Amino acid sequence: TLKFVDERIAVVQRELDSINFKLQLFQQENNIIQPESQSSNYLARIEEANKEASEQAIQLTNAQMIDDYLNDQENAFTPVPSVLGIPDPTLIEMIAGYNKAQLERVRLLENAPPGNVAVQQIEQQIHVLRSKIIENLKNIKASFRSAIGNIESRERAALGQVRLYPAKMQIYTEIQRAQATKLVVYNSLLEKREQSAISLASTISNTKVLQDARANPSPIRP
Repeated sequence: TLKFVDERIAVVQRELDSINFKLQLFQQENNIIQPESQSSNYLARIEEANKEASEQAIQLTNAQMIDDYLNDQENAFTPVPSVLGIPDPTLIEMIAGYNKAQLERVRLLENAPPGNVAVQQIEQQIHVLRSKIIENLKNIKASFRSAIGNIESRERAALGQVRLYPAKMQIYTEIQRAQATKLVVYNSLLEKREQSAISLASTISNTKVLQDARANPSPIRP
């Protein structure tokens, strides 16, 4: 029995090693460490990307609204109401200067006609500032679009992983199931071997020599 069990243990050990290697290789190739945590992480990344993309899209819309306002000739000599929360120090400073120039023009017109040299100079200054702000807004919008593109790229990558995850997890689960089954057989054989070894060690012969054999001095017959 011990010989048979030892032979089976050797076979099952090789099969178990093969399954363990297959599982390890599959984990490395598919970057699977903690499946449940990784699945939650992918979903969290998608949610975060959606939130970031939404924030960037709002900023892009705000920048476009300011751009449209400045390009509207009806607003040529009116201050920009707000930067709409765009966190760009250069834009904030330029619009502050632009609005200051607009207020200066209004002040000059209170005491001088539109054709006055000082009024014309401030209007030219306003025109230059408007062009600079529009150019700055162009760069800001390009930056927002680039950021949105990068975020969407990360989101697509995460979505791709989520779509592939069920198929990967099915293969991963099948390998784990084969590993668990083979491990049960292996442990059962080890237990059987231990039982057989104990049984062999505890086996004592039930025969006892009561008297040594001896021959008669003379033969019974020739």
